[in-house]
Amino acid sequence: MNELDYQTYHYIAEYIGQRGYSPLQSEIADALHIDRQAVQEQILRLWNFGYLCHPPHTTGTLYLSTQEISQQVNEESAVA
Repeated sequence: MNELDYQTYHYIAEYIGQRGYSPLQSEIADALHIDRQAVQEQILRLWNFGYLCHPPHTTGTLYLSTQEISQQVNEESAVA
């Protein structure tokens, strides 16, 4: 997990905690100063890591998994 993964996860988690639903990809992009393609890649990475869930037959809805995210970021972020 790199720093951007961590920032993306925490933005989504805080947004859901405050509003009760997931942010739009454009909101994530604006908040993290990245483009929408990068947001899509981040969402896929977090899903592959098991930190996000996407229920079937829904569009755009993300849920946090029950897996705890570590506050430590691996060495991959030091290279980025």
